[in-house]
Amino acid sequence: MNYSLFEAASSDAPRTAPSRIVDRATNYVRLEKNSRKGFFDLHLTCGMVIRRCVHHDQGHGPKVQLPAREYIDPNGAIRPAYIFSWADDETKQRFNAEARQALLELLGVRQ
Repeated sequence: MNYSLFEAASSDAPRTAPSRIVDRATNYVRLEKNSRKGFFDLHLTCGMVIRRCVHHDQGHGPKVQLPAREYIDPNGAIRPAYIFSWADDETKQRFNAEARQALLELLGVRQ
């Protein structure tokens, strides 16, 4: 049976999650402002590279923010418009944990 790319991608067939999502972090550039500490690239196991991820730290350990575009809301405040999102919370939590670990390894921090 032949399927189009759209049909295969939108099917309800169960998906198997890869053992890891994030391979490594590279290209750290320190650029501190408020809680932002710098930028880096995330290499995913599927071959995709997400450039210009943001390293934040508000005193509770590092946090990884994926790239976003800015827009001005009706009140004149600058807000992020997120480019990436996750299909479910479990995948989001896995990704965040792996991205944070990759960032710590890049920075040479041992836990």
